[in-house]
Amino acid sequence: MYVEVARLRSGGSQHLTSKLARVLADKIGQLPPGAGGVLAAALPTGAPAGPLAPDALRLLARAAQGEVLPGVPPEKARAFERLRVRLSGVLLLRTGEVPAESPAVTFWGHGGAAHPLSPAALRCLQE
Repeated sequence: MYVEVARLRSGGSQHLTSKLARVLADKIGQLPPGAGGVLAAALPTGAPAGPLAPDALRLLARAAQGEVLPGVPPEKARAFERLRVRLSGVLLLRTGEVPAESPAVTFWGHGGAAHPLSPAALRCLQE
């Protein structure tokens, strides 16, 4: 299993969903085709994880069809769509208001992944 890590910062003009979509488009090519691949993204303090990963993937799918997505050229969105089978899932880590708190972990598993994660790997990621 391979893990790519990114930190999504608050602020700026882009919505968090758009930022995650941009990071996914940037990182997908770094995941090797022969093993499970996960993007672990640290969210800003207090940011809701909710349906962030599925919403970002929908934005990328629409961008691949020609819809404008700031920071993601259409050819990069199309490349993501070709390579998305490499993505086994997205792990979102949200820190609490108090630094000593453990981060809240949300995992979205990609059902169409070429290499889905084993239950043991999922447990390790969520601990």
